[in-house]
Amino acid sequence: MPTKLRTGTGCVAIKHKMLDNGSLSILCTELSEMLRSGMLISEGFSILAEQAEGDDLKPVYESICRQTQGGAALGAAMREAGIFPEYMLRMIGVAEQTGALEHVFKALADYYDRQERLRRTIRSAVGYPLLLFFIVLGVFFVFLTEVLPVFDRVFAQIGATMLPAAVVFLNAGLWLAKAKWWIAGVVCAAAAAVLMIRGIPPLRAKASARAAALFSGTGTGRKITDFRLASVLSLSVSGASDIVEALAMSDEFVSGFDRDGKVKRSLALVRQGESFASAAEKTGLFAPVYCRMLLIGERAGATESIMRDIARRSEADMAEAVDKLTGRIEPAAVMVLSVLVGLLLLSVMLPLVGIMSAL
Repeated sequence: MPTKLRTGTGCVAIKHKMLDNGSLSILCTELSEMLRSGMLISEGFSILAEQAEGDDLKPVYESICRQTQGGAALGAAMREAGIFPEYMLRMIGVAEQTGALEHVFKALADYYDRQERLRRTIRSAVGYPLLLFFIVLGVFFVFLTEVLPVFDRVFAQIGATMLPAAVVFLNAGLWLAKAKWWIAGVVCAAAAAVLMIRGIPPLRAKASARAAALFSGTGTGRKITDFRLASVLSLSVSGASDIVEALAMSDEFVSGFDRDGKVKRSLALVRQGESFASAAEKTGLFAPVYCRMLLIGERAGATESIMRDIARRSEADMAEAVDKLTGRIEPAAVMVLSVLVGLLLLSVMLPLVGIMSAL
């Protein structure tokens, strides 16, 4: 997005979209290591600016460096750049108040790394079945429109007729052949719409939210939602001063996929005096086994480490569910194609076999 940054010579316009999860994870890791070594945050951004020579991000880092050197808060300086997500800025603001900036940057690095792996997993889970589906559809389309009419002409030349099933397929193929330019137009329009949605962040966000809502009712969709909730809560617990603040902060950023309002209901129970583990169990925020882990973590004073473990295990559960889903789709598509092509071949070949046996 267009962003204006104040420099020593005036206002510089920079066109740069929001940083992706992979870039955010790397940046947070670098900043965490710099802070761990005792380096000032302004020095860290100065080094990042030096390393970003020729990159659009160089003026961004230089601006943040100058502002933090002048005493500005890091969160405010990064917000002015306009390329960092709101959740990250909120976490940095809380960390500056609690003095846990290094710790929060490390937690943010883990969080965005998990989100990047989630994005790749979903893309793989959706992209591969779609590709397989279109390949199967293309093969069947060619068979109906190009191959079957050849058999029809052969049968006409030898004075035979195809079976009724083959005739149905032939009529469907002839209709598709007549409408192929309309079909091509629809496919091109759909492809253009997909490219437009991917290129416009607000449309992409709305489309992702709608797809997540449609997919959330499935078993795999619930695993993905559970992983997202666990990731957000793990990060919030790492950066917040207490569990109420962590849940309140999380509730603001999970509305897009927490359709059941589990975080909101858990927050209400905690405010009424319930423990986090008890509230999570009552609202179904986590699976029962994870709620027991959380209860032990609370009693041992290790809620943060337990939440990290829950997020890690939720990611493993999600990956297993996605693998099972894709593992079922491939043989199903192959089986459907095999049945359809086999039915076509039988309906065409059986009359030929009958003619040859009569000779």
